[in-house]
Amino acid sequence: MHIYYLPITSDFTPADTALIPFVSDRRQAQIARYPQDKSKKLSLYAALLAQMILSQMTGIAVSQLRFSVTQNKKPVFLNDTSILFNLSHTDGGILCGFSLTSPVGVDIEAIRKPHPGVIRKTFHPAEQNYWNTQNTDIAFVEIWTRKEAYTKMLGTGIACELTKINTLSDELSADLKTWREDSFICSACGDLSEFQKTEITAMDIRQFYSSLQ
Repeated sequence: MHIYYLPITSDFTPADTALIPFVSDRRQAQIARYPQDKSKKLSLYAALLAQMILSQMTGIAVSQLRFSVTQNKKPVFLNDTSILFNLSHTDGGILCGFSLTSPVGVDIEAIRKPHPGVIRKTFHPAEQNYWNTQNTDIAFVEIWTRKEAYTKMLGTGIACELTKINTLSDELSADLKTWREDSFICSACGDLSEFQKTEITAMDIRQFYSSLQ
């Protein structure tokens, strides 16, 4: 599994606008519906990042890349379905994971206080005990991102009985990795035997696409 982390500022500049034609019509329509610049930019750069990596992996031109989504909105790379990938973004950061050996799920979240009732309604008793022991915002986000990454790897999303999933168990922990990037907590789920991380910048993205013009 190879993970790419892309920090993002909220400013939407003319340089960003110039990159919109490189994403699909569907993504362009999605970007246009967002009222806030930060949401537009996250949606745009998540697509640009995935396209760039997949083009580099396969040698297929960006304009020829084709995608679909499952019923639960998990992305599928139609040009080569043996390449499995997943995306996550939050205010200020994007995470993208790729694997040739197993399904992959990723999640990135800003460190924050838990919403009322979330722990009780979504955490397994063992996870609740972990949070009670740690009693920190970081501990909450660690568990939450692990749940997100695991359910995204399964392809179900969080539309399942989350309290029955113990992401701290030995069985699940073997396929889960959690770490910190800047002010974010990240988790990835899948085959971790060849786990790698790379940080990409918005400038890297712009330079790649400017070379295509």
